[in-house]
Amino acid sequence: MYYKVVFNDEGRLLSVSPSCWWGRLRQAFEVVYKLNEWVYPKFENSKLFVFSSLAAAKEFVSRTERNHLHIYECEVENPEKETSYFVPYLDGIEDLANGYDVQYAPCPYTDTVFADGVKLIRKVY
Repeated sequence: MYYKVVFNDEGRLLSVSPSCWWGRLRQAFEVVYKLNEWVYPKFENSKLFVFSSLAAAKEFVSRTERNHLHIYECEVENPEKETSYFVPYLDGIEDLANGYDVQYAPCPYTDTVFADGVKLIRKVY
């Protein structure tokens, strides 16, 4: 089983990192999740991030210091635990930011798994 942390924005379930950005940058990276529907990355050759354990997802939520975060059990397509893919997926982010102060982690959180597709099954936290 895998776990996806999402931000609840007035009923819309969004990817967590882009949900804290604004304007064009948020719109460019934001992924909207729906219960029992397969969702795919917005960018070709990119991946969606999930956790391989509920404990890791809860730790991420506790460190994020944001309200309205929820954890869903999910199914994934083509799970990979390859951390070397993380930085290439962010190539070009500085161009998209166009003056925004963009911060991102140099490596994924513990128990992060990359997936080609994610389907939320049920809310667990």
